[in-house]
Amino acid sequence: SLNYSLAHPTNQLAQQVQTDQEKAKNQQTLKQLAKHYGLFFFFAGSCPYCHKFAPTVKDVEETYGFSVIPVSLDGGNLPEYPNPE
Repeated sequence: SLNYSLAHPTNQLAQQVQTDQEKAKNQQTLKQLAKHYGLFFFFAGSCPYCHKFAPTVKDVEETYGFSVIPVSLDGGNLPEYPNPE
């Protein structure tokens, strides 16, 4: 318990193992959260930033199982969310 390198590896391969373990834990946490929570995605159909960000939101929705409620602020839509609220 006093060995710092066990909790914070300095070896490159050990660091990769630690990174992979943290990534798997984070993915599992997101999947568990998706069972109880959802996301509101507010956007404007005329917003170029929204068009760039929408595929990321869609990927999170499909990868982790979040339910997404798309809400258009200007009545427009996005290819990923053609029928917003």
